[in-house]
Amino acid sequence: SAFNSQNSINILLRLLKSNDVSIRLASVKCLIKLKQKNQSLYYSKRVFKKLIIRESKYYKNSIDIIASLHETISNTQSLLKTDRDTEIFIARQSIADLIEEQLDTSLECIFKLLSLVYDETDINVTYSGLFSNVKDARINALEFLDNLLHSDLKFKVFPLIEHTVLEENNTSSSILKLDKISERKYITTLIKKRGKRVK
Repeated sequence: SAFNSQNSINILLRLLKSNDVSIRLASVKCLIKLKQKNQSLYYSKRVFKKLIIRESKYYKNSIDIIASLHETISNTQSLLKTDRDTEIFIARQSIADLIEEQLDTSLECIFKLLSLVYDETDINVTYSGLFSNVKDARINALEFLDNLLHSDLKFKVFPLIEHTVLEENNTSSSILKLDKISERKYITTLIKKRGKRVK
């Protein structure tokens, strides 16, 4: 029934505030399926825009953590003297790999949320174009997205996607201002605000 479906939307919206990015992605995929099945359901674009901005903050934080981690890894690579040093080095590498994985999931989540605000086909085509092996396709997809997004979304989301598409890696950026985070701070953030896999 419509009531049950609307109730499902409310539950999924709550799950979209989970600390675990894989739960957020699964929730938004369910929302898209519900919308495809029943166009008459009520979807607040304002709520989705807020969720996109929230996910963008998570994404930017992940980029900052990766850049800080890589800096620490490269600074300590030549200083490995004991087994403990090596263990810490390997642990940092593992955390960096996990955050990279979360970064990809978060980006997919941003695009799935965008498809609930804008035309789903347009967003899907843009997402594919951004990660094409053909440079022109990536540039065209970026231009399309630049024209599509407005106000807050353009300001918060577009630079992150531009960085992801145009920069070779997440250790430096000519597009974004990367914030250096101390190891103590990002470990605290990871434990408090990320899913169980990080712990």
